[in-house]
Amino acid sequence: DWWYAAYHLGNLIKAALPSVHLCYGGPHVAIYPEETLSLDHVDSVIVGDGEEPFTYLCDMLASGTINNDIAGLHFKQYGVKNGEGRFFVQKDPDSLPIPDRTLLPLQYYTSVFSPSDFITTMVTSRGCPHSGGGSPGAEGFPSTLRRAGFQSAMPGDRRGQSQGF
Repeated sequence: DWWYAAYHLGNLIKAALPSVHLCYGGPHVAIYPEETLSLDHVDSVIVGDGEEPFTYLCDMLASGTINNDIAGLHFKQYGVKNGEGRFFVQKDPDSLPIPDRTLLPLQYYTSVFSPSDFITTMVTSRGCPHSGGGSPGAEGFPSTLRRAGFQSAMPGDRRGQSQGF
């Protein structure tokens, strides 16, 4: 499970660079945002889709200002928001840019499904496909499934073919 590695790596980073801002996100954080934010080495968490809140966080850190009004972005000094601001939902997945995986050292990306070959993913939807969805214990977890259009998913797939997938 990646969480243990992320937890330990965060401790190491904060010990070596105490002033660095560490932000965590992902499915574990979506289910346990308060617990994650309470960890000594965590400065902020993002609950929900992270592309836009993380961009706002980077801009805030660069300018030296903190705005606690961004949905899904929670700072240690303010705690986790409830209600509308708890979770950020990217309503239109097609509006997001396709990741440029040529920037990654793909030879190191493997999976339990294929431990000897590198792999990648193709994101085609977000949210929970089950009616009344969401994850157990994740207050405010969106139940609306949002699908990316075929044209949004395929350019990344074609780029992946050129990289040997």
